[in-house]
Amino acid sequence: MSTSNRLKTRRKLLVAGGTGLVGIAAFVTGLNRKAATRRRGRLGEAERLAGRLDLPQGAGSMMEAFARDPQKVSRFQELTRWRRAQEKEPSNV
Repeated sequence: MSTSNRLKTRRKLLVAGGTGLVGIAAFVTGLNRKAATRRRGRLGEAERLAGRLDLPQGAGSMMEAFARDPQKVSRFQELTRWRRAQEKEPSNV
């Protein structure tokens, strides 16, 4: 086996190993997020949705933020729909 074939094989092995490690890390991170959401329950889900809004303080600046970013409006509507669904659902607490 020539030296160039060995180097190619090593590179491929390193790339495959690195990709595998990144994939495993992403999988474990996803599992941790799910577990944290389950532990916190409804409050955790609401915090997660509200955290995606990233709204400034004050009514005037809030309206400016909505005007600049239409995605904030859709995220706010998603949070509102989720809250209404949670209020309608009977609590098992």
